[in-house]
Amino acid sequence: MKPAEIGSSTARLFSLIGLSVMFLIIVGLSMMDGNFLKAFSETSKFVYKFLPNVIIGVIALLISSHYFGKICGIAIAHNLRLAEFYGIILAISTLFVSSFVTSWVELYNQIFETHFKLVNYLQSFVFTFVAGIVCWGLPFEIVLGCVYGVIVKKRILNNGDGEKSLS
Repeated sequence: MKPAEIGSSTARLFSLIGLSVMFLIIVGLSMMDGNFLKAFSETSKFVYKFLPNVIIGVIALLISSHYFGKICGIAIAHNLRLAEFYGIILAISTLFVSSFVTSWVELYNQIFETHFKLVNYLQSFVFTFVAGIVCWGLPFEIVLGCVYGVIVKKRILNNGDGEKSLS
């Protein structure tokens, strides 16, 4: 496999892992009475309420992780010592792009429901939302990015099939 393919496939996998873990963290935070199934059900209902936004956010996450993962795989192949740093940059970039796209979808929905009060909604749905997502997700993204960098570096060194080469 080429470094771009390794970076892209690993980034998409890590995006889905990150998304799943963040969902479980939200479920865990909403477990007031210790009932996991009830918290899971309530969180799922909340996600379902915003399903179009969630679908667009997941699509944006996968597309951005694909393209940024390609770039990151190539960058890691050229400088293996910075693999963890590139992984962190990938994770933060992907999170930022997907939350930014998702917030614009919600902004669009709100503008047409309330007849074009654009200035208030720019702050509420774009800047605050993106800042909140990035700040809450940053510690997790740093860890996930470091692990991504290590795994991609190992896969590039092994070339995906046990070969020790960078070609």
